[in-house]
Formats: sequence, structure tokens, C-alpha cells
Amino acid sequence: MRKLDRRSYKVVPGRYYQTPKELWGFRSDRGEGPPARIARAFLEAHAHVLGIDLDPLFRKKPRIVHGLGADDVIFQQRWKRRRVHRAYVTVHIGTKDRRVYLVKSRAAPEDVLRAAPDERIGEARAVRSALARVRRRGLTRVVGRPELLWYPAKRLLHPAWRVRVHRTTPRAEYIVYVNAETGSIIQLYDNLAALTGRGRVFMPNPMARDRRFEPLDEDGDVRRPTPKAYLDVPLTSLTGNRVLDGARATTRLTRQRLQKADHDFRVNCSRAGFEEVSAYYHVDRAIAYVESLGYTGTRRIFTSPIEINARGTRQDNSWYSPGERTLTFGLGDVDDAEDGETSCTSSVTHCRMPSVPTSGSHRRLRRWARASATTSPAPSSSARNPNPTDLR
Repeated sequence: MRKLDRRSYKVVPGRYYQTPKELWGFRSDRGEGPPARIARAFLEAHAHVLGIDLDPLFRKKPRIVHGLGADDVIFQQRWKRRRVHRAYVTVHIGTKDRRVYLVKSRAAPEDVLRAAPDERIGEARAVRSALARVRRRGLTRVVGRPELLWYPAKRLLHPAWRVRVHRTTPRAEYIVYVNAETGSIIQLYDNLAALTGRGRVFMPNPMARDRRFEPLDEDGDVRRPTPKAYLDVPLTSLTGNRVLDGARATTRLTRQRLQKADHDFRVNCSRAGFEEVSAYYHVDRAIAYVESLGYTGTRRIFTSPIEINARGTRQDNSWYSPGERTLTFGLGDVDDAEDGETSCTSSVTHCRMPSVPTSGSHRRLRRWARASATTSPAPSSSARNPNPTDLR
């Protein structure tokens, strides 16, 4: 296949490697043969542009995903007979014209591969470390055989054991990456699919979305908010047990909890459970933002779900207990849990977070809490998993 002219394509640079992350904005010559042959011919002609060694990519057959408009050929990078975690090169080929139009590379360059150290921790010790990290109540067992691979952290590759651990109570199936040099945990996450429910909240109060709404009538009685005052939102990371239990927050301290078999928790403020839904949504969203700053894995600040009592006191007050790691919302005057700004600020600002190293981080969190309480949520994605040690 003929090489592309340098002016005929665009480059998205990698974050940690001095190699392209993507090549786009071009059309290659028409390819001949099956998708794998076309993809291989293109990579051989442009290996110098991508800055990678092709031999670790071609050692095993690629995975091919056929679509209506394109065929995606996915090559897994390997080094010393072990795969490099999340190190793929994907070649996108049009189904009709058989031309390559996009290449994505997450592969490590050859100098990074050669600088990777050897492992010093055996499988048995890695399994013990993984089991010790996830053991709480119930039984734990290793699922399948642990895999020795390369784990990318910024510009370095570390040897690591990938251990899958199943736990019965609370039910979870963790994938644990154990550093094969030191025995420490690099990353841990629950691989069980999380459920997304539906809820209804104020953002942050009834007047914010319905500017014409008057909370009091002519006689001074409280009016019910109009339908425009509410915002339907996704309730992410639910465990699927009919109540508001999730990976980041749980309302288990709330008496007479709202239960929905279909996980549709959309109720208006006149019905029981509205405060509970509002508190769960805003606290879950606040912690998700903290995680998006890079505080995941070993940097994780909240190691267990924050327990919420959405109707904890009749006083006009709300508080966070650092010792018990619980949030309590009051019902006096105004139900605090119904107010989005109060819920966000309580979960982010009032929580004493020793893992956040600078006052600048605290200021950033407070600014986000104030801003997020007045804006609509961005579409959520269960696939999104922010990790500061990602490959690129």
C-alpha cells in the first residue's frame, strides 16, 4: 500500500508517549483482500509515522469487528509473550470502498517496552494480596487463573498480576491488578455490571427551572412546584436490589426507604422518598466528580459508599460525621436533602478529605459543587472509568 503524504492526514498526539494517538482526515489506497490483510499492509507502510514496532502486534491474530459502515481490525500489543494492558492499535476500514480512514494507537513505543523491569512477585503472593484487599464478609475466591501482564502507568510499564476475585457478601467480582515488583495494589474495581435507574430532582430548587413559580399563594400557603421545576436524571452505579444502594452512596440509614422493582424512582416532592432520591443523586454525582480528578484505585478517598439519612432529624440542620462517615439531612423549615446545592456542598465541602493534598483541590471541589447544583447533568456512561494511570 502506498504511503500517505504528510500533508494528507491529521495527527492527535499522545499524552505520555512522543507518538501519535490517532491518524485521521485521510483516505488510503483501496485495499485488497480481507480486513486483516488491508490493516496489516497499512501499518507496515506507516509504522514510522506511528512510531511503534509491528512485531509485538502481529504475533497473534487480530480481533475483527464488522459493522454496517466499517470493519475495525484490533491488534493487541504483546511483549515477552505477555499482553500490554489496554495497548491496542485499531485500523478502521470502510466496508464499501475498502480504504483505511482512521487509525487509533494505544501501543507503547519500543524504548518503553525495552525499559520495562522484570517481575519479582510470584502468583501465590499476588493472590494473597488481592484476597486481603477485597475480603470483608462472606466468602472470597479466585475466579480463573491469574494473568501476568504489563500495566502502563504514564510513560512506564510495570509487570503486574491480574487477579479476578469473587465475593459473596456484599456480592462483588473484583479485578485486581497487583504490582509484580512490589506486591502493592495498582488498581481495583468491581466488574459486576452497575445498574442505572431514573430519578427526579430539583436543580437546585423549584424556582431555578421555573422562573415564574411563586412558592406562596395569596393566602401565604405553600404551593406545590410545577412540572417544569423538576429535572429527570440518571441514578448511576446502583447495585440492583430495588433500593438506593450504589457504589458511591447508599440511603440505608433512611427509615421507610423508597423501593422500586423497576428502579424508576421518579416521584414528586409531595410523595415520600423525594428527599432520598435527591440526596442519593447529588452525593453520587459529587463523589464521581472527585474520582474524575484522579482519586481512584489506591488514591481513592471514599473507600466505601457514603451512608445517607435523608430524613435524619427534625432540626433545621444537616451534618457529616467524619467518624461514622455518614451524612444526615434535616427536615426543619426546608428539607435540606431536597436542595441540590445543600446535598452537593455537604458531600464535598463538609467531608474532611485527608487524601486531597492541597487547598487548591478543596477550592476546586467547592467551585464544582456550587456550579453543578445549578446546571443540568451531562449524559452518563457506564463505560467511563477515569483513571490517572491510564496508558495515554
